[in-house]
Amino acid sequence: SACKVLQALPLVASGAAEAFGLNDAELALACASHGGEPGHTATAASMLAKAGLDASALECGAHWPYADSAIKALAISGQSPSALHNNCSGKHSGFVCVGCLMARAAGREPAEYVRGYIGRQHPVMREVTAALAAATGVDLDKAPVGTDGCSIPTYAMPLRHLAHGFARVATGVGLSDGHARAARRLRQAVAASPFHVGGTLRFDTRVMQRLGERVFCKVGAEGVYCAALPEQGLGVALKMDDGNTARAAEVVLAAVIEALVNLSDDECGFVAGFSDAEKVDPAAMPELERWVLHRLAELDGEVRAGYKAYDFQGVFQKIFAFATGDLSAVYFDIRKDSLYCDPAGSLTRRAARTVLDALFHRLTTWLAPILVFTMEDVWLSRFPGETGSVHLQDMPLTPEAWRDEALAAKWAAIRAVRRVVTAALEVQRTAKVIGASLEAAPVVHVEEAALLAALHGVDFADLCITSGIYVTGDPSPDEAFRVPEVPGVGVVFELASGEKCQRCWKILPDVGSHRHPGTCARCSAALG
Repeated sequence: SACKVLQALPLVASGAAEAFGLNDAELALACASHGGEPGHTATAASMLAKAGLDASALECGAHWPYADSAIKALAISGQSPSALHNNCSGKHSGFVCVGCLMARAAGREPAEYVRGYIGRQHPVMREVTAALAAATGVDLDKAPVGTDGCSIPTYAMPLRHLAHGFARVATGVGLSDGHARAARRLRQAVAASPFHVGGTLRFDTRVMQRLGERVFCKVGAEGVYCAALPEQGLGVALKMDDGNTARAAEVVLAAVIEALVNLSDDECGFVAGFSDAEKVDPAAMPELERWVLHRLAELDGEVRAGYKAYDFQGVFQKIFAFATGDLSAVYFDIRKDSLYCDPAGSLTRRAARTVLDALFHRLTTWLAPILVFTMEDVWLSRFPGETGSVHLQDMPLTPEAWRDEALAAKWAAIRAVRRVVTAALEVQRTAKVIGASLEAAPVVHVEEAALLAALHGVDFADLCITSGIYVTGDPSPDEAFRVPEVPGVGVVFELASGEKCQRCWKILPDVGSHRHPGTCARCSAALG
């Protein structure tokens, strides 16, 4: 399956694509292992119709679609899958088009001529095999051969030959003039219509939607992935020993793209976002992230109950309060520093990105029935595609294990102390003693022993967005700042000492003593 673009070369080189007026979507489908969504099946049917035939000409067999939405739609309608739903139906429709052009040249009846096209000795398959051999440099007459899941011959070959084949697709070097032109046309078609290569939320589709002609990538069976990188003149072929695609091959190919392709910062973040290896198990997350997951678990039940009661206003108010009070004023305010400045592999940053992903999927689907168009725009900004929609997504199930009442109570107390600190700093900011909270390193006096222990168990300076902080159980001096609603807590303002890090803006004593000038220890390490 990974080498379908090589098998599609004769479709263009023979003149069949031009003769039957195949468009970008149809040429992209000829290179596809698609999900069997309506846009895929309709395109395969269109290819066949242009050649004067229908789905009965396909010899790939039928199977249920790969896309969950397509499976559900078929099951609800009571229909059975057809050959058009086969993930290889685009490739086979391309074979049929080549056969129909051959039949026209031979003065034969097309349906009769293409019958048996999956056989090794059929003229269509001989043309396809010759193209595969020419691109990879493998003598396929001597290669081990089997039968693919879609019934055509499949050949064993070293990965380096697959990579060479994709390098030739990327550059045209080493291909005949006809095949070089065909490779260029197919890359253009796939870049113009990447949905038809895979489908909604599929890795290869999303990469090519974002990066266009700069990357052509294609999934294969059993953990195989191939890619053509035209700007670099490179071909890539990889194989996971255990045959796993989603958990392994996609992650590795994302890393290869990040390493080899010149990407902007946004594109790097986009590619890195595919890595399941970056995700952090909730049990390993910092407490702040676990508190956000707890709030999501609480809110999930409230949102579902609200919708069940048709209380749309109540649902919106609960989500709005969460977004403004818990996320914007607390979580986002605290964690933006980690997202901007921590090393990419740090536990805190990875945990924050894991939580952001959970937030994205829940907030968009929770609000979709109310903010219909806005949530659609938000969803498509991350998952673009002709057939993608937030309104086709279910609200994700939120694990009950995310609930942690003891942690929630602890963090309610920590947030109360944080409110006293931020209020004390606001007094200094109003008096123009400081311009930002990072200029401060206050002393916090806490009377209650359990609360004092809780504060010592977290990075309270990060939570208060200060360069330093000292938490003590000593009695508060008379001049300490207090808030009546939070008894037993007093804050004495102190300026942070040291120099300002030019990267994170914290004022610390060690700034300027590391490899990278003007940085603190954390930022210098992050820069490498």
